[in-house]
Amino acid sequence: MAGCQAPAPDPAASIAAYERFITDEAPGPWTSMARALLALRQLEKQDFAATASLLDTLVTTTPRLWWFDRYTKAAAECWLELPERRETGYAFFRDTVRTTILWKPRLEAAKVLAGSAILEDRLLAAFGMLRSGASKDAGILLLKTATEMLSAEAVTLNDAMLDEWALSPARGDSNPPWWSTLAKHESGTMLQRVWLASIVRRSIAGGKLDTARRACDVLAERHASADETAEAFWWLAKHFERQDEPQAAIESYVRLVQCCAGHFRADDALITAARLYKTLGDNAGATQALLRLPKEYPDSQYVAAAWYLLGALSESASDTKAAVEHYGEAAKQNLGDYYVHRAWERLFALGAGDQADAVNLRIDSAQTFLRACVPPDTVPEVSQELLQDARFQRLYFFGEHGLEEGEWEALSIGLSLKEAQDPSAAFQTMAEAGFAHTAFQFVEAFGWGMEGKCPSQARLRVMFPRAYWSHVMTLGKETGVDPYLILAVARQESRFRPALTSAAGAQGVMQVMPGTATWVAKVEPNVDAANAKNLEHPATSLRLGTYYLMRMIERCDGNLVYALASYNAGPGNLSKWRKNHADGDLESFVEAIPFAETRQYVKAVLGNYAAYHSLYPPVSATPDPQ
Repeated sequence: MAGCQAPAPDPAASIAAYERFITDEAPGPWTSMARALLALRQLEKQDFAATASLLDTLVTTTPRLWWFDRYTKAAAECWLELPERRETGYAFFRDTVRTTILWKPRLEAAKVLAGSAILEDRLLAAFGMLRSGASKDAGILLLKTATEMLSAEAVTLNDAMLDEWALSPARGDSNPPWWSTLAKHESGTMLQRVWLASIVRRSIAGGKLDTARRACDVLAERHASADETAEAFWWLAKHFERQDEPQAAIESYVRLVQCCAGHFRADDALITAARLYKTLGDNAGATQALLRLPKEYPDSQYVAAAWYLLGALSESASDTKAAVEHYGEAAKQNLGDYYVHRAWERLFALGAGDQADAVNLRIDSAQTFLRACVPPDTVPEVSQELLQDARFQRLYFFGEHGLEEGEWEALSIGLSLKEAQDPSAAFQTMAEAGFAHTAFQFVEAFGWGMEGKCPSQARLRVMFPRAYWSHVMTLGKETGVDPYLILAVARQESRFRPALTSAAGAQGVMQVMPGTATWVAKVEPNVDAANAKNLEHPATSLRLGTYYLMRMIERCDGNLVYALASYNAGPGNLSKWRKNHADGDLESFVEAIPFAETRQYVKAVLGNYAAYHSLYPPVSATPDPQ
């Protein structure tokens, strides 16, 4: 491990040290890690063949874990430099452009794909750039690619010419000759789709909404169900939302669903349209959209929200029977969903269901808000047998210190569990040691812990583990913050990953900004100033994040909804939002939070919090006497 973790600064000496380590040690997690780190050193030397060879085993390992990314990207970059493997490299970047939900990796992959000799790759790259907001780069690439498609003709293209070609109907013999050339080209249809999408982006930015609408109409007419069509309607709808034009936004969302029912955004478009109908007072439109969602998208993450909102509409219409039915459906959904626990609260208020099955969560002393399921009296503790296993002892050590070696150990353990009869104790231990995200990726890949369509209690405890539990309990006693709330925040912030750093610079398990960490260290006697510079250490991040959360809770007089909004968006923003919602109704406040990220964050953490209280016995959050 020493040779793996602390290579010599001199590249040649470092490479030699890794090679000795790999040769001298028995195969296992550490030799695998050494091979990967050696590959990165070989890449620095531009030894592409050696790098690719060293990473081959890792990049073909399944499941593909979250932390493989830097190694698989390095391998793909090497493949591009090796003629016999270049196609494999481009395949990696194609997949990234198509599938990643993160704009930055998508844009990076698109820029690589733009260098492909294959026209379809460059068109896909341009679409990836459009989706990532790089419209100018996309336009330049598209114009260059279209010009190449017309290389046999003496035509100098510009944006206006391609706009006319894409938007105008064919006019037979009166069309310019190059129109026919593009139309007959094997990539002509794809070029037209992507160029129309670029027109939408460009027109929205320039305030030419009639042109944007026209481009969307052409996409819907000629390319229904295409990804470009779905994205174009999505961009237009989001623009109208931002401009506070709900009716126009609804029209675009509905068109998206009509044209592209199988697109991954369709369920989101449907429920967003329903919410906008509700803001316009069109309850019939909202109801129709909400009823469609669980029927047409039964696996959607928005099913609980749809049933809950249907319940609320029924309750507002004094139809208690329908309200209870709809809330009941919401309450059956995923345990970590905010709307599940809002539904429990409304069912309790309406006197429906088994009242003994719901526990009030103290979100605010002035009103009830969420209810959890009654947790079991006891849950399985971490297996003592496993704690005597050297692999799991190392896993806890690495987790305690936030070291990458733990991921390699977890990889080795996880792969060994594929055929295990009952891996529940091992997955629970892995998750509680600080490797919850990796544990759940294995759980999902193996399809483990499902009882029909419902996750078992054991699977749920891997999804919602008591990670870093001794530290969390200590902090709960020090601060009075519910330990399950600490876990709920950490789960949402990082899925307990200590090495995570956000685009904004937030770091560690609790995703604390360095400036916030410095402030907490100044105002809190129980936080050492040195902690502010060590946010990747799990215990440090937990301490700084918990004390900051405690301050936000105190500032908000114990109201957890306000405290969580403040934790995510800052106390200044919270103060402005509260002024606009002086009635103190928490549900309307949550739904009206202007920042979409904060709105979803508050719901997600509250859902996590209720899930923890549903899965584990209560614990004391009373501070120890000083």
